[in-house]
Amino acid sequence: MFRHAIRILLPLLLLLFILAALGLLVLEKLRAPDSTAALLPLRALATPTHLLELGGLLALALIVLLSVYLGVSRRAGRLLHSARASAAGRPEPHRTLTGNDELGRLDAAVQELVRRLARAVQRVSDGEKRLTRTLEAVGDGYWEYDPDTARYFYSPRLQRRLGYPPGSLEQRYGAWAAQIHPDDLEAARVAMRAHLQGGTPRFEHELRVRTADGDWLWVLARGQVAERDSQGRPLRLVGAYTDISPRRQAQEALRRTRIVFESANEGVLFTDPQSRVTDVNPAFLSLCGYQRDELIGRTPALLGSGHHDQAFFQALWQALTTQGQWQGELWNRRKNGEPFLSWVTIRAVTDKQGELSSYVGIYADITHAKAAEEQLERLVFFDALTGLPNRSMFRQRLAETLQGEAQPVLLFIDLDRFKLVNDTLGYAVADELLVEVTARIKAFADQAEMIARLGSDEFTVLFTDIDDVDRVAVIAQRIIDAIRRTVTVQGHEIFVDASIGISVCPDDGQDADTLIKHADIAMADAKQLGPGKYRFFIADMNRRNAEQQRLEQSLRRALENGGIEVHYQPKVRLVDGHIVGLEALVRWTDAERGVVPPGHFIPLAERTGLIVQLGERVLETALRQLARLHHLGHDDLHVAVNLAALQFQQPNLVERIDGLIHASGVPAAALELEITETTMMRDIDHAIAVMTRLRERGSHVTIDDFGTGYSSLEYLKRFPIDGLKIDQSFVRDLASDANDAAIVSAIIAMARTLQLEVVAEGVETAAQWDYLRRHGCQLAQGYYFSKPLPADELELLLQQNAPGNTPVAPDASEATQGRSQDGAQATP
Repeated sequence: MFRHAIRILLPLLLLLFILAALGLLVLEKLRAPDSTAALLPLRALATPTHLLELGGLLALALIVLLSVYLGVSRRAGRLLHSARASAAGRPEPHRTLTGNDELGRLDAAVQELVRRLARAVQRVSDGEKRLTRTLEAVGDGYWEYDPDTARYFYSPRLQRRLGYPPGSLEQRYGAWAAQIHPDDLEAARVAMRAHLQGGTPRFEHELRVRTADGDWLWVLARGQVAERDSQGRPLRLVGAYTDISPRRQAQEALRRTRIVFESANEGVLFTDPQSRVTDVNPAFLSLCGYQRDELIGRTPALLGSGHHDQAFFQALWQALTTQGQWQGELWNRRKNGEPFLSWVTIRAVTDKQGELSSYVGIYADITHAKAAEEQLERLVFFDALTGLPNRSMFRQRLAETLQGEAQPVLLFIDLDRFKLVNDTLGYAVADELLVEVTARIKAFADQAEMIARLGSDEFTVLFTDIDDVDRVAVIAQRIIDAIRRTVTVQGHEIFVDASIGISVCPDDGQDADTLIKHADIAMADAKQLGPGKYRFFIADMNRRNAEQQRLEQSLRRALENGGIEVHYQPKVRLVDGHIVGLEALVRWTDAERGVVPPGHFIPLAERTGLIVQLGERVLETALRQLARLHHLGHDDLHVAVNLAALQFQQPNLVERIDGLIHASGVPAAALELEITETTMMRDIDHAIAVMTRLRERGSHVTIDDFGTGYSSLEYLKRFPIDGLKIDQSFVRDLASDANDAAIVSAIIAMARTLQLEVVAEGVETAAQWDYLRRHGCQLAQGYYFSKPLPADELELLLQQNAPGNTPVAPDASEATQGRSQDGAQATP
């Protein structure tokens, strides 16, 4: 302003000076002689005195003007200096100019303006500091953005939060964009652009920012335009970052939880502390059949089935109150009224202060699983045919009973002749028989604690409230009498008996296994007395059972150490008395017991499964001996070997026989295999298949003990056999019993019709010889001709019986004596 005034004053001063000079020139002209008459009045004024006065006035005016100029300029300069100092932030502490003139008043006004400006600047500075502190407080550091330069500023705290040293982050826009997750960048740009253009009151967006270690940090970016120009264009955008990773993680966890909640197979139910339903998942709706709005606000009592009593729910709430949870099986009812069983887990949920906030129940539908479990339990612990508990269930119940004060009594029941029914009439008839027997046992043992089926034809009955032993005997006899009555099954009249063994606690055992074992031993002893008997266990039975176990061990050792021998009983042609074949019979001489009768160890071998190994040993030895006899010139002989039932059931039987024949070198036609009727009737189709394969290889097949089993012409004609062997029980009384004679004659006639060879066993008298020969029986064997002989004695007999020599048969008394000493004939 002062420079402007000076620029005006200087030209004025120069103008005055020029005017003064011109005045002097005019005056000088007026003083000239040739002045015009018009100027004469002025010449009077242009006197020297007047000129000096005028010059003095001009000089004085000039001096005054210069003084004023210099004074004003100096004061104006100081005023300008003070203004510049204030503008530079260094205000003068006092007034620069004094006086009451315009410059003084102007200086006072300037100083007041400076003071106000300083206070405003301070307020702005304080505001910026407060803003900075606020931005730092509400987030993890603040940032600024300049739209004109497209540059960012990051606070030190923000840079440290992202893992960068302060000042290391680039400020250009591209560097900012590179820090943003690619999936979030475009949305962040759109949100910022909308705010910069005035479309939103503030910028706010959730995004991921890369940290120095390469991880992504979820932040809430918030900002606002802090300054705009006169046209409203944004000059500065200020904002802050807030770390929201924990919240995002919680949201993600909640989202996953919700997904699990919505997709879970188990029904989930939430209630408030008053048990009002607040939420359910789709699986629960599917489980109960209700819609969601039908359950919200109601209590789970809506699903009540009435299956549980008040005590059940009292126990449930007691567990929830004291333990915070309950789980168990819970019956509910669907909307359509159908009951269903769930395995339910209920938990009480508390808040941070430990106050109950809700209950959550998880429901797993186990209706079908429970039914399957019960079915499986029946399969595991119950007999499928009779519905009775099986061995495992019976033993468990017996063991539980023994833990109490009761002294149980155990009956072990075994059916007599059941095996014959099963083998001859088939499984279907045998099963119906077992069902009928079960009903009869139940009828006369209705006070029993449990009735069980242990095996094929074995039953047990458990009593816990019988103190009188005589009463036990009465019940046992009634069961025997009930079972003995005729049973009609599928048109067949069946007669079976039962043998019963009885053990009593504590005399006969104090644990389940001992009581069952002793009852079984007593039952076996009862069988020795004949069908339809019962026996109480006594200590002597245990001794005999122990002896059987020792006998089994000795038999095993004999099989391992070569203690088994094979004797051979000749088969004689009745028309001329010559030996044409042999039957291989097993013999065992024990080091401690001496000769063990076959009737003692063969049943033992069958019960223990050793019969398979024993039978194969006999077959191998017999073939090897036959090969030697053929080498000695008896090449027309054949050998017969009995196949036990268990041996016949082997899947590789034919292959094993082929291998033994090949190893011996004898022709397959020299081997005859004897099979009982009962063995063949166990599985007719299997029997036919095996016998067919044996015959195809050249071996002969004979039915052993014919007449004692299911002698049916219908089945007989189906079997691929070469001969029949009449059981010795029919031959023994042939001469004195007309029925036996008729049976023998019928068998011989039938065999002749079917073109089968007939062998009679057990021939001991000349009368039997004569009868069999006259009725057309081809072959016979028995003590009338020879007892079973070891291999060396057999070779001597064969030399004596060579063609041209007449065999000499012993008399009947000698034959009988020899049989009684050797024991009953038996084959493996």
